Amino acid sequence: MAESSASTDASRPLIGIGCDNDTDKREFSRVNADYYYAIYLAGGLPVLVPAIDDEAYCREAVRRLDGLLLPGGDDVHPSLYGQPLHPRTRLVTPRRQAADMALIRAALDADLPLMGICYAAQVINVALGGDMIQDIPDQVRTEIAHAKKWPDTAFHRIRIEPGTILHGIIGADEIETNSSHHQANLRVAPPLIISARADDGIIECVESTRHRFVLGIQWHPERLTDRPEQMRVFEGLVKAAAARH
Repeated sequence: MAESSASTDASRPLIGIGCDNDTDKREFSRVNADYYYAIYLAGGLPVLVPAIDDEAYCREAVRRLDGLLLPGGDDVHPSLYGQPLHPRTRLVTPRRQAADMALIRAALDADLPLMGICYAAQVINVALGGDMIQDIPDQVRTEIAHAKKWPDTAFHRIRIEPGTILHGIIGADEIETNSSHHQANLRVAPPLIISARADDGIIECVESTRHRFVLGIQWHPERLTDRPEQMRVFEGLVKAAAARH
């Protein structure tokens, strides 16, 4: 692991990272190490937030944090946005879904810097009233391989809207991103706006116009931290959290 250029003292803002929960035989929490290393390398102090589906717990966790990162995962239940279950939709556990929704509501209410990746970018939109494409290969005519599964990796270009938070962070109109998702945001709920798309029109990033820092990123920058433009999204979250800290 590369060393962080930031100090390791109390000046690091506290960034919570939401956990997945598995229920095979016994329940346990987990998160891919790429997420917390990315936050550490960006200058944050990562702490794991287990999926406890209790509103009071989630609000207290948000109160103590300087920023929040919600990682990727399986799929949010389409009943939350008024669609029947697609045969290829693979659901996250009910506990994680409830915990993520509660954390998002608490973070938005507190104007806590918030970033969601892949599934979590979709849940932010759903929490605000948006809806989704449940299966891109089935529902969208495209030649872009959005649904490649890790560790297989496909790449494509995305176009970033000028004047957006994402554009200010990345500092470019286009970048190359990886693909590992079969769903995507469709109707984006206010106060979210679309800040990046792939060439086939699939939404690659949403952000809030009402909050200091809310980003929903469809790709997986935590797997590309050797690329400076990808590290900038984590640095952006840590910088916003440091301003609050």
